[in-house]
Amino acid sequence: MNYICCVLCFLLMQVAVAAEVQVWKSTNGHEFEGEFLELGPQGVSLLGGDGKTVTVPMAALDAASQAQAEQAYQEALKYQPVFTHKNRHLRFSLYANASCLVVDYFVPGNPESPFSYTLDLNAAEVESPKKRTTLKVTGLAGELEVKRSEVVMNLLMDNGAVISLAVDVNNRADLQLSHTVSSVPEGRAPVYANVSLNIDPLITYDKKKMIYVGEKVTPETVYADMLSIFDGYEIKYESFYGNESVRMPYGEGLTKGFLALSCEVILPGKPTLSIDAPEDRQNGLIQLDFYGGKLLPQGYRLQMRRSQQDQNHAGPFSIRLK
Repeated sequence: MNYICCVLCFLLMQVAVAAEVQVWKSTNGHEFEGEFLELGPQGVSLLGGDGKTVTVPMAALDAASQAQAEQAYQEALKYQPVFTHKNRHLRFSLYANASCLVVDYFVPGNPESPFSYTLDLNAAEVESPKKRTTLKVTGLAGELEVKRSEVVMNLLMDNGAVISLAVDVNNRADLQLSHTVSSVPEGRAPVYANVSLNIDPLITYDKKKMIYVGEKVTPETVYADMLSIFDGYEIKYESFYGNESVRMPYGEGLTKGFLALSCEVILPGKPTLSIDAPEDRQNGLIQLDFYGGKLLPQGYRLQMRRSQQDQNHAGPFSIRLK
């Protein structure tokens, strides 16, 4: 049985955000008002004031209205998946924005309640170690590249650089992805990128009320209780230096993150999330950073990033549930 189901939404995109009435103009000078609905092979679909939908061929619009349609389409891409793939193990969707990939892992016996994770693209233009400018995704750069075994989404950054995200399309239980800084405009500083998976805080500290807040704590919880509350919550990782295997309890105080070849996020009562870096260390590594505090329960970020040897490419990384 073929469990692959690919839905390509690139050719016909329905807007999920609140639309606005805009003025459109044809090549013969006729002006009319309408809300942008979608951009497809037949042209631009607009909703008129009478509630009727009309589709206007792009060639019938003047240059300004064609640009307006393209801008509205790119805005729509930020909220709708441009590609979705599903097999019996997982489903992933690609988005043309910073939160570029959402993956749902199906649990045997309970497919209606998958475990969902969102991966974010982070990029910066780096002029020097102390001067870096965060970049934003503005939309797709060209068409989606759908190949036999992978799909490649090229994202245009606000400095003109293009970052490509490649995800394998298959029947496997693990998600495999790579990212590449494909091009940087001449004269611009180097661009560094990574894809991160953010682990939400299990606890936060309310400074005003001076109490810990979270699913596992009560108003009476004090710092000394943390070790017992988070017993069993830990990260297991293979260090990038020395290949040693380390188990890091959630209650253990830390001062910085770490670099790893693989890591497992162990949460009692839930499947273990496992991430593996590429077999060749020159093709990337995993970096863990803490949000603000020095404890894992206060939240952290797992970054799939480049190595020092290859400044532009990282991957493939493998993400799965165990």
